[in-house]
Amino acid sequence: MQKKHKPSSDQIRPIAQKRFKLLEDDVRKTVEAVNELEREIINYDNIISSKAITIPATEKEKQPTTIPLTAAQVRGYRLKRRNAKLKLRKAKNEKKDAGIEFSKACTHNGEFIQQQSRNFSAKLQKESKARTEKDERKKKIVDIVSNLLKENDNRVLSLTESVTDGRSFRKEMDKLLSNVDPETFATISGLSEVKTEIYGDVRNLLKEDDQENTSDNNSEINS
Repeated sequence: MQKKHKPSSDQIRPIAQKRFKLLEDDVRKTVEAVNELEREIINYDNIISSKAITIPATEKEKQPTTIPLTAAQVRGYRLKRRNAKLKLRKAKNEKKDAGIEFSKACTHNGEFIQQQSRNFSAKLQKESKARTEKDERKKKIVDIVSNLLKENDNRVLSLTESVTDGRSFRKEMDKLLSNVDPETFATISGLSEVKTEIYGDVRNLLKEDDQENTSDNNSEINS
């Protein structure tokens, strides 16, 4: 009776590589889907809170355009946010299932796959850490401006005056942050996209504050 030979590591490797690649793609797709939906929900939150949408600058329009929304349009965005949250729940379940399948395959495909798994997990953790750090920086910067507003600090005056001009606002934000918190400013100074996102949130905060002040003033006049 002829003995069955176990496949050598050289024979297993191409199969393991192909299997790993397919599973890695599945995990990556689900991670990207979750991240995209989370960003979408944050965008809806900003639109709903500011009751306006901002159209980015183009070659024709040098500055971003802010368009106020009607109450009906705001309700429409609330519905979109609700649907996005339902999709996010489903996407998170798919991400979890893909991770389980990935772990099972790694367990049964030897040291090569396990090493690939460790590398891939480290990569995902690094990406997740980068997102967390960005969110923490955003919260810190928004809190700085919010506290200065509450204290009626003169340093925020030029910032509020430039809120309608994107380019001037960016310069004033750079100036303010570099004076108030140079350490945090240093962490975003070379990250154009991150600065754009964070400064956009600060502009929304200032616009909301201005709208509230206008509303309060009108109430006082009418009373």
